[in-house]
Amino acid sequence: MQELKIKLISLKEIAENTMQYDFVKPKEFKFKAGQFVVLDIINPKYTDGRPTFRSLSIASSPDEEILSFIMRNSNSGFKKSIKELKIGDEVLIKGPLGHMSLPDSEDIPVVFLVAGVGITPALSMTRFAKNKNLKNSIRILYANRTLKSSACFLELKNMDLSNYKFVAVFSDEKETCDCIHGRINKNLILKNSANLEKTQFYIVGTSGFANAMKGILEELEVKKEQINIDNFG
Repeated sequence: MQELKIKLISLKEIAENTMQYDFVKPKEFKFKAGQFVVLDIINPKYTDGRPTFRSLSIASSPDEEILSFIMRNSNSGFKKSIKELKIGDEVLIKGPLGHMSLPDSEDIPVVFLVAGVGITPALSMTRFAKNKNLKNSIRILYANRTLKSSACFLELKNMDLSNYKFVAVFSDEKETCDCIHGRINKNLILKNSANLEKTQFYIVGTSGFANAMKGILEELEVKKEQINIDNFG
C-alpha cells in the first residue's frame, strides 16, 4: 500500500450540497476502477474529536491524470477542512484499497444499484469502460431524492457506451424529468437485469440502502459471489 501526497487542482460544487475535489495523480500511483483510498488532511483547520481522515472511493478512471473524489458537505471537521483547501494544497492518501472492480470478462453483465454519492465507484468503472471501449452490458440504477442532488447526472445519462442504460430513481415525486418515482425495487431490478445467473451486482450506499438491495437480490436467489457491496453507512 502506497502513502503519497497529492496536490489539489480544483474543487467545485457539482450537485446540491455536493463537492468534487480533483488532485494531480502521481505517476507511481496505480489503481483499479472501483477502488478507494484513505485520504488524510494535513494540519486540518477544523477538528471535532473524530479522525482527520476518511475512506473515499475514487471517481476518476485509472487512465486519467487526476484523482477525483465526490462527497456531500457536512459540519464535520473533516468536511469543513477539506472544503477550505486552496489550490496547490496537499493531502495525504494511502492505498489503493478495496476489491470492487469490473469483471475480467466482457461477457459478464454489470448492474449498479447506487444511492447518492455512492455513485462514485460506479463513475470510475463506467468511465473506464467507456475509455477502454469495453463491451460489458452496464446498467446503472441511481437513487436520489431530487435531480438537483444527483451528482454527475448529465454525464451518466449521456454516457457513450454501446450496451448501456441509465435509470434515475427519485423519491421526490415532484420531479418531472425522464425518471422513475419512488425507490429501487424488485421489479425495477428484474427489468434491468437480463441474466440474473450471470450478472455482477454492485451495491453502494448507506447501510440501510445496502441492506435493502442485498435483501432484494437474495430474494431473487442471486448468488453471494455475484453481489459486491460498498457500505459507507
